[in-house]
Amino acid sequence: MNKIAVMFPGQGRQTPGIYRGLYENYEVVRDTFQEASDAVHMDMKKICFDSTLEEILKLENSQKCVMTVEVAGYRLLKYLGYDPEVMIGCSFGAYSAAVAGGVL
Repeated sequence: MNKIAVMFPGQGRQTPGIYRGLYENYEVVRDTFQEASDAVHMDMKKICFDSTLEEILKLENSQKCVMTVEVAGYRLLKYLGYDPEVMIGCSFGAYSAAVAGGVL
């Protein structure tokens, strides 16, 4: 089997509605959004799906959005049967890579 690496980008790639389709179709994604919401005491679904780009890109929201969607995406890959061996992150994405890799 081919080895798989996952790249986690940093801030600045977020858009309103990011991961909405995955949220609607996969329980593992919904569970991750709920876990993130509980951890930061904010409704991450509302922030990621219903905010303007200006709101999403505010520092107090953007890092939480990045972590939420990137960890949700990683967990979805695992759910779908992929087993990434390497996680790498660019800038803030390094934190998502550390979470996915079990370091944080």
